[in-house]
Amino acid sequence: MRLDQKKWAGLRAGRVVTLVCLLSASGSGVFAFGQTPPALPAAAPQAPPAPSPATTTITPAAGTPQDAGLSTTRISSEDAVKMALENNLGIRAEQLTPQIQNYSVAQARAVFAPSVVSQTTSRSSTTPPGNFLTGTGSALTNDSFSTSAGLQQLLPWGGGRYNLNWDASKLTTSDASSRFNPQLDSGLSGSFTQPLLRNFTIDSARQLVLVNESRQQIADIQLRQTLTQTTRLVRNAYFDLVNAIAGLQVAQQSLDLSRTSLANNRRRVDVGTMAPIDIIQAEAEVAALEESVIVAEGQIRTAEDRLRTLVMNPSQPDFWTTRLEPSE
Repeated sequence: MRLDQKKWAGLRAGRVVTLVCLLSASGSGVFAFGQTPPALPAAAPQAPPAPSPATTTITPAAGTPQDAGLSTTRISSEDAVKMALENNLGIRAEQLTPQIQNYSVAQARAVFAPSVVSQTTSRSSTTPPGNFLTGTGSALTNDSFSTSAGLQQLLPWGGGRYNLNWDASKLTTSDASSRFNPQLDSGLSGSFTQPLLRNFTIDSARQLVLVNESRQQIADIQLRQTLTQTTRLVRNAYFDLVNAIAGLQVAQQSLDLSRTSLANNRRRVDVGTMAPIDIIQAEAEVAALEESVIVAEGQIRTAEDRLRTLVMNPSQPDFWTTRLEPSE
């Protein structure tokens, strides 16, 4: 009886050694205790690992199918600021305000500009004779011509005003009793008016000039403020786009590493060094990183649209078809 038991034990050991040799020669994994791994249920077969795509850096210029046919413009931060200052409609509107105030100041100061005035009068009259000395049957005719010219100005200090006038006239008459025919007359006059109390320090004209000058300074400050704010917004939008592109590169690299790790885990499961349930965690990590890549691509598009609205004119035909690619 004991000889039979020893015989069957020897046969079992020989079978185990032979099975191990055959499995080792075929390359299959051998589990502890010399048993083969249990087969997985037919309802949930393990899919072969998906091939890992080549790592591509997606930039605003190209990298996705929807970028086909779009023009690309490489710009630096300084170029973006220059484009914004040239194409921004808000800045254009702000640039008109200082010009309007310049005209307002010039209009207010025009009150103090010297003005030249002139006047010319011509007159002719005919009256029946009223004196026998003029003769009988003849009418009295008088022709007069007068002209005047002057220079006047309101002074921008002290409220003073001066006025210079020159007058000249000529009179021709048919009156025989007139000793001088024609009669010529001319004269030059001037006046200066200086207030001592009222309107000496300030008046309505000088007040209007001061008010318009203050408005001009305010318009200049507001324009500089708009330029500064626009420059800050453009630089922030530019580097937000740079940051979004770098974030996509990091997300893509993380996705590639996660896919590589998933493929390695599947190989470990095949050889029996890792439990199959650990693959589910790796697949969940890959799915989460794929979502991160999609979100990063959306952030790039959002940052690019924000920069586009700042540096480009919406009336341009290629406003939405031009891709902006940072050169920094």
